[in-house]
Amino acid sequence: MQYVISKEITDTTEYLSFDDLTINTLLPLVKQSPQEYGESVEKYLIEITEPNCDS
Repeated sequence: MQYVISKEITDTTEYLSFDDLTINTLLPLVKQSPQEYGESVEKYLIEITEPNCDS
C-alpha cells in the first residue's frame, strides 16, 4: 500500500510505503519533539488507516 504525501504533481513525485511514512518519517519527528508533533501525528495516522465506512 502506498500513500501520496503531496497532491501536487511534479516530475519528482515520491511515493512512500506505510513503513517509510511511519518509521522513517513521522516517528523521528515525534521522538524529537513529542509535545509538538505527537498528537497531530497520531490523529493523522488514525485518519489514513481508518476503514472507510461510507458505503
